[in-house]
Amino acid sequence: MARALVDIRVLQREYLLAISRALTAELDLHDVLRIILQAAVEIVSGRAGMIVLADQDNEMLRVAAVYGIPPHLVDLFEPLVRGVPYQEGKEQDALPELTEILKQITQQANLGLTAVTRIPMINREEPIGLIYVFHSGNIRFGSDVADLLRSFAEQAAIAVKNARLYQAVNQ
Repeated sequence: MARALVDIRVLQREYLLAISRALTAELDLHDVLRIILQAAVEIVSGRAGMIVLADQDNEMLRVAAVYGIPPHLVDLFEPLVRGVPYQEGKEQDALPELTEILKQITQQANLGLTAVTRIPMINREEPIGLIYVFHSGNIRFGSDVADLLRSFAEQAAIAVKNARLYQAVNQ
């Protein structure tokens, strides 16, 4: 058990190092978010994921990056994004509703996704967006998954904030 924990921590550090490199080398927000999302999904042995961002002007959420979801099926996830608002400290209460919506999406799209977790992307108490990670089969996300994904959510929030600042300076 201790060996597995060490392996996960080493893998997490490798992913975070790759993300840090991408943050300094890439100016394209979409590419950075895709790298972060792929790492987040893979480290928890997920099957797919998506990052949704809060639009600065109208506070609407929009899908900014996907991993493991065919592009022509992304619109099917709209009820998941808009249907269950994120409330700090009440995420466990929202999981049954999120799972039910995911079940409906999966039946429509034949994706085989069975579980969902979402983590807020927050930068200095400002909500930036959400990371969704999906699993398939009978495996359910353990309680430690949220803690593991928070480091990826923090990196994603920083990437978005920096990209927005860069765009503002250029304009």
